[in-house]
Parts: sequence; structure tokens; C-alpha cells
Amino acid sequence: MQQKRKSLLVAKKNSKSKNHHKAIEELMELGLELMQRVNKPHKNNDQAIVKEIADVKIRMWYLEKHYGPKNIKKAINNKLKLLEKNVNIRRRID
Repeated sequence: MQQKRKSLLVAKKNSKSKNHHKAIEELMELGLELMQRVNKPHKNNDQAIVKEIADVKIRMWYLEKHYGPKNIKKAINNKLKLLEKNVNIRRRID
């Protein structure tokens, strides 16, 4: 909880637009590291992935606060119900 509080204090120093841009940037960087992991399995970038996940989580705390934790929780529950229904229909990708 302390970490989340610290990240929200940092986010308050930025504008809403700046916080959204930073979230986009961190998500893109995580996506890039994950793509490299898939495309270059011989290259071990696990530490880079872990760092990017941390960056994304920090930004997600701000976004969750901004858009409302109850709204996010409701959307997650709805998505999980849909995924449960469709789990047997979709082909698994490894």
C-alpha cells in the first residue's frame, strides 16, 4: 500500500495528460521487451521485462485511481466471465 501511495503522490505532480502519456510509454516499452522475448528466445531479457512490469504497475495505480477502482473491478469481473465462457472455444496458442 505504501508503494501505491508514493506513486500517486508522484503522479499528482504531473498533469492528467502527462500521466496518460507516461502510462502509454511504459506499456509500449513492456510490449517491446515481451516481443523481443518471443522473437529472440536465445536473448535473456527477463530483468528488463521485470523492470518494465514494475513501471507499468506504477502507472496502472494512477489510471485505476483516475478511472475508479470499482469500475475497474467490475470490468475485470465481466471480462473473466466472458473468458470462462469462451475458454473451450478458443484454440490455445503456446
